[in-house]
Amino acid sequence: MNALDIAALVFILILTLLGIWHGFLRGIFRLMAWIAAIVGAYYANDYMSEFIMENLGFSQFSTTVVCIALGFLIPFLFLLLIGHLLKKAIADTSFGTIDRVLGGALGFIKSFLICFALFSILHIMPFGESLLATRDASVGYSVYKTCLEIMGFSSDPIDLVGVAEKKASEITQKAVEKATDKATEAAKDVKDAAKGAALDAAKKVADETTQAAKEAKDAVVEKATAITK
Repeated sequence: MNALDIAALVFILILTLLGIWHGFLRGIFRLMAWIAAIVGAYYANDYMSEFIMENLGFSQFSTTVVCIALGFLIPFLFLLLIGHLLKKAIADTSFGTIDRVLGGALGFIKSFLICFALFSILHIMPFGESLLATRDASVGYSVYKTCLEIMGFSSDPIDLVGVAEKKASEITQKAVEKATDKATEAAKDVKDAAKGAALDAAKKVADETTQAAKEAKDAVVEKATAITK
């Protein structure tokens, strides 16, 4: 166990204790509040902007800011209030203990998922050798790799730099091949054009020669006819 494991354990412990303190219902409503607030902030401008501009005379920018703020705060505070009231209502009942236990479980799950995401970053990103050595010696990282294998993924560290270099090499190779194909096609077009021009020139010369021969023949015949007469 090293400093990385200790930090992860402290983080998990804190979120678990906060989950016990807040309770399951309050934790769920807090999560719902964040989701509803984000959705509300996204759609509020579409439904509230016209009303605010007509009645308050705000500019377009001010109206957008007000709509986003109201769309976020109204559902967020409303759901937080419901969660708080429900927790307070069951605090002194038998459901209060169950709520706290489930809240602790929810806090543990959230902390585990956050740690999993952080270990994923350490697993993928090319950090310095010191941090990578700490990561490899961590018990939490061993648990992370075991989870990857259980889910059917490879637990081998990803060489992000190598992957990027390979991808860049593939892109460069494709670009070179494409440029080569275009150059070959252009050369073929030039060759075909030159061949066509040569054929046209040869045909023209042949036609001119034939015409000249015909004219010479006609001249000889005409001269011979004149001598005969």
